[in-house]
Amino acid sequence: MTVNRPGKRVILFLSSYEPVRWHVTVGNATIVEKVILGGYYRQEIDGIGLTVEIIDAFYDEGHGTSNYLWPGTTIDSGRFYRIVQKLCELVGIDLASFQP
Repeated sequence: MTVNRPGKRVILFLSSYEPVRWHVTVGNATIVEKVILGGYYRQEIDGIGLTVEIIDAFYDEGHGTSNYLWPGTTIDSGRFYRIVQKLCELVGIDLASFQP
């Protein structure tokens, strides 16, 4: 995936039910501050700087966190809206954009 938000500071939430290795390309003048890896199974990421904070928020058969964040499969579900609320509380800001 590509993150291209020139002049913006970005917090990414990447989530999938299945295990995924996210390949991220960061555009010029885009600053990724933090990445939250949510989902049911283990998520991994490459392509971001070594100083970027990564928060594991997946379940992965008990190897992740009990407070895992998996928004489900549709954006019109109660699960999705509950996860968005938890994300906003976690990072202290409102959701600025969403891409399925």
